[in-house]
Amino acid sequence: MALALGAPGLKDPAAKANLLIGEWTLESTAVSGRVQRAIEDMRDEFTADGKWLRYRSGKKVMSDGQYTLHPKIDERAIDLKVRIDNRDFPEIQAIFKVEGDTLTICLAQDGRTVRPTDFEIPKDNQTGLFVFKRVKKKD
Repeated sequence: MALALGAPGLKDPAAKANLLIGEWTLESTAVSGRVQRAIEDMRDEFTADGKWLRYRSGKKVMSDGQYTLHPKIDERAIDLKVRIDNRDFPEIQAIFKVEGDTLTICLAQDGRTVRPTDFEIPKDNQTGLFVFKRVKKKD
């Protein structure tokens, strides 16, 4: 359902957030130990003011999504709030990293409140791993 980011050596939360800001195309997912290539055109966007937007085939499919970074908990910690069709979903606890133009988000699923501790491909259906590529801006 969701995803997130981090880069080695960045201690300033504002600098880390700047790595996350932008538009990302979903490349693959891993759930229950199986990696799957993204089939549909899904893009996520993170804005400087904490908004998290999701698009499929160019249409907005998530309203009022938000993200919050928690550098005091873990420099990789991010919480995602989802609202779809005026319905709020439980907050998603996740970790993220940004390496070059790749964003990886590992998140708790199924309403769990335990934040993942690593980016291993999950062997259970309680954790999801999402890999995104940064959308390049057209000149």
